[in-house]
This record gives sequence, structure tokens and C-alpha cells, in this order.
Amino acid sequence: MSHEQLPRISAVSVAGPSTLYITWKGDEEPSSIDLADWILSGGTLLAPLNSDEVFAMAAIGGYGTIVTWDKGEGDLAIDAVHLKIIADASSDKEKNSSVIPDDFDVSI
Repeated sequence: MSHEQLPRISAVSVAGPSTLYITWKGDEEPSSIDLADWILSGGTLLAPLNSDEVFAMAAIGGYGTIVTWDKGEGDLAIDAVHLKIIADASSDKEKNSSVIPDDFDVSI
């Protein structure tokens, strides 16, 4: 993520119970972002997002600066910067995950 230009969202869709598929403005690759940990960290404030019906209401707000679940009228929102941070952290975790196959025998 460039410090000169903040990320902006051009499209959002729900890809799973707590997962969003984000298309970024510009040259960024789209991201599939699991927000389960973020929702959990929000306690009762974000608890409504555990409902499939509420989570399915994800929409772009703030001219591409947020994803909102309440039309930008309340606290059910996450900004594009934090979405990008979560997406990049997830991507880094996948890249750094073990490259040793599960069936690799390390016994001596």
C-alpha cells in the first residue's frame, strides 16, 4: 500500500459468512478478506455482523473509503485502509505459511 495514495474501493460483494470480496480502484489486485477476527474484536458493537442477513447488506460508502452495513449512518463500517491492512496481512500469512507438505515425514 502506497503512503501517497490511500486505498479506495470500487466494488464489494459478500463471499462468505464473514468474508468480503473487494475490488480496489487502480492497479491493486482484488482481495478476499475474512473479517471474522475483526468482527469478534468489536464485541457487542460489531456483533450484528454475525448475522448473515446483516452481513449481506455490505455496501460501499464514503466515496469508496469504507464498507458499511448500515448505509453509513452508524458504527457498522470498516474503512478501506483497515481492509487493505487485513488483506495484506492475510496475503503475507499465506505466502509465509509452511511450504512443507502435510504428508512430509520428518521422523528419524
